[in-house]
Amino acid sequence: MKRGTAAQWKTWMVVAVGVFVALYSVGTLAVMPWRYTALGTVGAPIQILGGVAAVGVGVALAWLSVTSARKT
Repeated sequence: MKRGTAAQWKTWMVVAVGVFVALYSVGTLAVMPWRYTALGTVGAPIQILGGVAAVGVGVALAWLSVTSARKT
């Protein structure tokens, strides 16, 4: 019985990490750090793309964890 409980905690911790990564990335995009980049017009799209990709990674991590938790 303890094994199932530990597995649930681990799964939901991964979901929490995914949500945190997604929210942190959205916050980073909202602050617009590319305004202060030293790379100029080349660096801004790279930073925006990285922020959007980080949101996608966080959402995908949370989604995969939730779907795996529902299967068990």
